[in-house]
Amino acid sequence: MAFIIRQAHAADAAQILNFSRIVGTETDFLSFGAEGLPYRQEELERILQSLEHSNQALVLLALNDDEMVGMGQVSQMREPRMHHRAEVAVAVKKAWWNRGIGTNLLKILIRFASEVSNADILYLEVCHDNLRALRLYSRFGFRSIGTFPGYMKVSGELIDCQIMVMPVQHRH
Repeated sequence: MAFIIRQAHAADAAQILNFSRIVGTETDFLSFGAEGLPYRQEELERILQSLEHSNQALVLLALNDDEMVGMGQVSQMREPRMHHRAEVAVAVKKAWWNRGIGTNLLKILIRFASEVSNADILYLEVCHDNLRALRLYSRFGFRSIGTFPGYMKVSGELIDCQIMVMPVQHRH
């Protein structure tokens, strides 16, 4: 089963929202659950449209035929004193874990940060017990700078997350 990765477009909004509801039920490692991403379709369409030619953010979809199996994004902070930072996020359907989707999404996101954006630091948060993701991010050069106790609350339980950072090596 092969997959392709491409940039998300406004027309993908409904599929992205559906994907987020699916992956939100498959793991407690995400910042959302079964409710999915906190956007209405029209709102997400506008956001994706505004990002079409952005040099500060990129949203990627991993697709197997027409099925969305993964998603990744990098978003540079807007505030002037934090504009040098960009947040990275990756989600993959559970049935597609361990097939290289997260790795390939992350490669493209890092390449975008290094060749297109002017961010100096990539950062992310990852649940302390999400060992698969911790290994993936570490392989790419992210390093943990500490634990945020109680970063998320899932089913009444506080979940600690690792804050990870990686300097961007620019290749403009």
